[in-house]
Amino acid sequence: MGVKIDFAAFPWMSQLQEWAGGLQATCLIIIGILTVVGIAMFIAGRLSSSQQVQKVSATIILWAFIAGVAIAVIFAFLVWATGFDLGF
Repeated sequence: MGVKIDFAAFPWMSQLQEWAGGLQATCLIIIGILTVVGIAMFIAGRLSSSQQVQKVSATIILWAFIAGVAIAVIFAFLVWATGFDLGF
C-alpha cells in the first residue's frame, strides 16, 4: 500500500511542465546574453585600460556563471524530485 503520484491527474499539469521548461530556457538565454555583454565590457575595458570597467565586467561574468549553475541545479533537482519532463 502506498501513494502513487500521477502528474497527469489534472489537466493543467502538462501546461505547468511546459511553463517550467520555458522559464528555464528563458533564464538561461538571459544569462547567456549577460555573459556576452560582460565579456564585451571586459574586452573594451582592457583596450581602454579602464580597471573599473574590467572589475565590473568580471563581476557580471562571475554572477552570470553562478546564476547559470544555480538555475541548472534547481531545475535538475525539480526534474529528479518530480519526474517532470521539461522538454530538454
